[in-house]
Amino acid sequence: MKIKRLILFLLMAAIAGCGENRPRTEQRQIRKLKNVQIVQRYVDEILNKGTLSVADEIIGDDFVDPAGAPGEKGPESLKKVITSFRSIFPDLSVTIDEMVVDGETVAWKWTAAGTHRAAMFGIPPTTKRVTFSGIIIDTIRDGQIVQREGIWDRMGLKKQLEKEERSL
Repeated sequence: MKIKRLILFLLMAAIAGCGENRPRTEQRQIRKLKNVQIVQRYVDEILNKGTLSVADEIIGDDFVDPAGAPGEKGPESLKKVITSFRSIFPDLSVTIDEMVVDGETVAWKWTAAGTHRAAMFGIPPTTKRVTFSGIIIDTIRDGQIVQREGIWDRMGLKKQLEKEERSL
């Protein structure tokens, strides 16, 4: 729901522009709104639904995913990363917890949940439901994500997968 409030705020700010700077202010606010929508579409359609074809529309050709293989770039590289991750967590669900937009930069904090169904970190499938989180900073130009930096709690996830079930 925070995303809907952010979109509403950006839309209201665009409408409320003032004076001589109004056209420029409106353009910036509209660009910010579009960038929010691109990130939301990435989460909803690519991460949560696994609709990889959307990457062809919203991922730039020179995009390098920090989780991708060295030297690979563009939508096809991202598709490999997402395919691999969704094979580990087929019921992956990602939510955007917070988002900050400044021009072409969109920073977003996320939380993910999923059931561990394939090996990860050398740990065979546990069928445990796990949650983990991270932060991504995207650069968006001309309607496409062209650059990404991010960090996520790998150690916290690994600890959840390694943790032995306790008897009650």
